[in-house]
Amino acid sequence: MNTFDFELFVIGAGSGGVRAARMAAATGARVAVAESGALGGTCVNVGCIPKKLYRYAAHYAEAFEQAKGYGWQVDAHPALDWRALKANRARDHAAQWRVWPLARWLRREAVSPVRAVNTSKAQVAMRARINSGQTAAAG
Repeated sequence: MNTFDFELFVIGAGSGGVRAARMAAATGARVAVAESGALGGTCVNVGCIPKKLYRYAAHYAEAFEQAKGYGWQVDAHPALDWRALKANRARDHAAQWRVWPLARWLRREAVSPVRAVNTSKAQVAMRARINSGQTAAAG
């Protein structure tokens, strides 16, 4: 009989992977989640959340124009500095990440984080080689 380190080994710590890991761990299962990038996946890091910031920034051009009707004096034509916006987004995202709840939720539910550098699947078991060179098995 095989001995496994975890009952569930989740590949990917995007919103679905984090949720699956947390819910399984809440039932008492031994769970690990493997992620090679940042917690949160595409949406949090390069998709939905950054897109919203860029969308908000785009609306300021219209707001500057409308402000004149409310008595604001906008002497110069406002211009967007795209490089500054991108740099500020990266800086703000890094600062928010320190307080982002995903890592806290995983710790609270006793989910073992695994920084995956290489993963492979087998029929019965999956092993992820982690940075330390150790392997973890789930079945």
